[in-house]
Amino acid sequence: MKAVCAALGVARSNVHLQAMRAEHWVDGRTVGKSDPSADLILIEAVRAEITSLPTYGYRHADALVNRTRSARLAAVLTMAGL
Repeated sequence: MKAVCAALGVARSNVHLQAMRAEHWVDGRTVGKSDPSADLILIEAVRAEITSLPTYGYRHADALVNRTRSARLAAVLTMAGL
């Protein structure tokens, strides 16, 4: 197994872990966490930032969108008294 893992460039511990998993195993970090409608809203917001500021990359535009969304959320929570 050592020679095969070395040839493939993968860690033996990872291969062993995956071999010992149950057949029905699912990564719990990714199951049910995707919301396509929320993703579309976020994508449109990033596209709007990129359109208005074409020299910004997607990372900078994403940071601007996140900053705007968190400010809006804070304002809503303040108005609700939370």
